[in-house]
Amino acid sequence: MTWDNWFRNSTWTFFLLLSLFLGCGGSEPNEGTTVTKILSPSVSVDTEDWWQLRDEMENHFLHSVDRIAENKFEEASREIRMGAVFVRAEAGRGESQYQDRLTSIAEDLERVALEIQSASEVHIDGLKELFGETEFLVSQHHAVRAQKAYDENNAIALGRAMVRAVDGLERAYHWTGEKVSETTRSTIDKTKQVANDFLAKSKMVKDSVSTPLKPVNKEFEKFGEKINYKDPKRDFTTIVVPKPSPTPSAK
Repeated sequence: MTWDNWFRNSTWTFFLLLSLFLGCGGSEPNEGTTVTKILSPSVSVDTEDWWQLRDEMENHFLHSVDRIAENKFEEASREIRMGAVFVRAEAGRGESQYQDRLTSIAEDLERVALEIQSASEVHIDGLKELFGETEFLVSQHHAVRAQKAYDENNAIALGRAMVRAVDGLERAYHWTGEKVSETTRSTIDKTKQVANDFLAKSKMVKDSVSTPLKPVNKEFEKFGEKINYKDPKRDFTTIVVPKPSPTPSAK
């Protein structure tokens, strides 16, 4: 069995167990397992494992949209809840000022997932905005981690955090439908190029590069002006239309 096949099968097994747990279809996982670590953000997850799982939150969001298009709201709800697990895990790492906001938006995801289970209709645009805001907060969180890695001269951690930061920003644009300007596209592409260089060489020379995230931080400011995540009391009626209450039978 090749490494790629082994990893693909292992990841599939992990998420099968996770989906069973979230769907209350199985017993609680044993202490110390990868599932338990993800579900318990206070427990450290190996950085290599976390890097390999970097696209899973986004994948669950994408799957939820597909399930909604098929009117499979139960399955969509499960996908959103699984995505929220990763947001909570990021918040639990406690390494940036975005910890509380990540926790708050994870709660929003969990609530909308619960309401989708019994919905008669889902406004997909509202849900996409929520996913976009989530990706944006996660990307800002990783930008802070990247700056920390830069200060510590840790090329691998810096490269990975930079990739996560600009991937999240790019996905936030996609979900919210905001237009990506040529300047923003150039910044994203150049940042990925620098990040991949750090990852390939496993080292960096501080004197040869200015703080690499300054252009990205400017892009965060620009995008932040386009969306509004200031009021924690989200109006869920813009996303979910509940089923009408049963009409009392006439006596």
